[in-house]
Amino acid sequence: MTEDTKNAYTSNKKSDTVPSPAQEVKLQFMGDSYDRLKEFPKSATVNLGIALRCVQDGKQPPDSKAVPGLGRSGVYELRDEDESGWYRVIYLKKVRDVIYVLHCFKKTTNQIEKQDIRTIQQRLSQVEELERKEARIAKERDRCRPHHHRKHS
Repeated sequence: MTEDTKNAYTSNKKSDTVPSPAQEVKLQFMGDSYDRLKEFPKSATVNLGIALRCVQDGKQPPDSKAVPGLGRSGVYELRDEDESGWYRVIYLKKVRDVIYVLHCFKKTTNQIEKQDIRTIQQRLSQVEELERKEARIAKERDRCRPHHHRKHS
């Protein structure tokens, strides 16, 4: 935008909410979470897929809540059910431009099974390690970039 056009446009709230391709938020499925999601009944897979799309678009998904007791904030579950059970997708809210799908499973009781909690915690650790590596790589990249000095006239 040039100096002349700075105030030429009014804000259009509808178009302001549409993400540009450069802002695309990716989903990264950890472990076997994608395969597990695909094993859910078609209706649950479709509903949870729509909910994940909402998360990618920065919108509130239809049935989501924080997962307590993990020692970390930002972990949420998407919920769906049918006559045969309750289906859950556990994800870590956006880190940079990635939403990490940590675990997908079918629940048979009100509680999340201990094994599922262990899986979520293990995958959270993997994500944290990935993020540390990314940060190191970015730091190295910045350190190795040539610094351009401007001449003062």
